[in-house]
Amino acid sequence: MRNLLLVLAFPTIAQGQLLLNPSFENANGGSLEHWQHNCFADSLANAAPVSGSWCAEVEASNPQGCFMADLYQVVPDAYPGMLFALGGWCRNAADLWAPTIGFDIGIMDQSGTITRMDLGLTTTSTEWTWLSTTDTLQFGLEETAVVLCNSGFVGGPAFSLAHFDGIQFYEVLPSSITEAPEVHSRFDRAVGQFTASCANATIKQACLLDASGRQVQVVPIANTNTVRFSVDPLPPGIYLLSLHTDRGPANLRFPVEH
Repeated sequence: MRNLLLVLAFPTIAQGQLLLNPSFENANGGSLEHWQHNCFADSLANAAPVSGSWCAEVEASNPQGCFMADLYQVVPDAYPGMLFALGGWCRNAADLWAPTIGFDIGIMDQSGTITRMDLGLTTTSTEWTWLSTTDTLQFGLEETAVVLCNSGFVGGPAFSLAHFDGIQFYEVLPSSITEAPEVHSRFDRAVGQFTASCANATIKQACLLDASGRQVQVVPIANTNTVRFSVDPLPPGIYLLSLHTDRGPANLRFPVEH
């Protein structure tokens, strides 16, 4: 099976990475600099595709152990009403305990309490899985946005670790926020299947283009807002999934390698 290495899975109007140290490393090796955590977390030399050499390893929450174990970063430049794109790689570290993990945006009040937006970016996979979405921040002027790496929850004496890497958090600057489609994408590496969906728009047409702009195929629409296709038949190279929706276009760019 070929490996799909996702470079950018957001509408092409995404602007400016807002996170510091999104791949958990620096010139000296692994590092969790700029990230906060309440329980065990460390850097691990086992990176996701095209995400450097290191990833973050984070303990799952457990009512009999450490609770609220998420890894998170405060984003002071995020502001109320900002249209954003969030994505990243994650996986469970073992098969025995594989809780639901993923990414979310939290809103932190002045007391430090974090309330999640519940974006639905989750997986239970033990393979590196890319999750992404676009949405709008809604919070008060005395609150702050944080990006959360949710390491899951296990009960009893169970212990589990989750890995995170290559996290992207961008402000999106469309020509019209009300017309911008909210694009979610997911790559299932185990079966080589790429899925893209629009949470707030109807997909009218989906085409796959190669690096030269030549149309490779018309992608079938699974339902009114989702497309799925296999990357296994694709020769190595850069591809663009072009979505035409009732709220405007969205383009997802990715390379395929052997």
